[in-house]
Amino acid sequence: MKDEQKNAQRNPEDFISDLKFFKSNKLSVNQSVAFFAGLSFELILNKKIFPRNADLEIFLNEVYLKHNKKPEDQTFKQYLYKSRTQLGARLTRNILDEFDYVIVKKISNDIEEILLAMFPEMIKSNTIKYNSSFSKGINSWINAISMSNKSEKETNNE
Repeated sequence: MKDEQKNAQRNPEDFISDLKFFKSNKLSVNQSVAFFAGLSFELILNKKIFPRNADLEIFLNEVYLKHNKKPEDQTFKQYLYKSRTQLGARLTRNILDEFDYVIVKKISNDIEEILLAMFPEMIKSNTIKYNSSFSKGINSWINAISMSNKSEKETNNE
């Protein structure tokens, strides 16, 4: 079962492709941030890119957390790095609550550069072909998440 799970993980090239889709302006601002949050969660879970949890701490501090406004939010507590799912959940919440589209776009550029530097042999080309049915599926999924997030914030503000 674990061998099947390892094979199911996506390659860095797939992440680059998704980052290009994110930057293509095919999504609204809210959809883009939600899409990026999901992509970030998947990146944290991917052991092809980050085989050790210790690698994640450096990556997150240098790429994501430096953009938090409060100094105390610029690092995560150590217990989070023991569980990728907890770490991913915390990062997702951080992205949705703290980052705007401009910051998310900057982070996506940084991630693309890092992946290209880490895996130059795996990146076959910088071109991407968009599948319109894929785009429609992503749009509907992100719309649902965005609406859920918006209603949750409105409920919390009351």
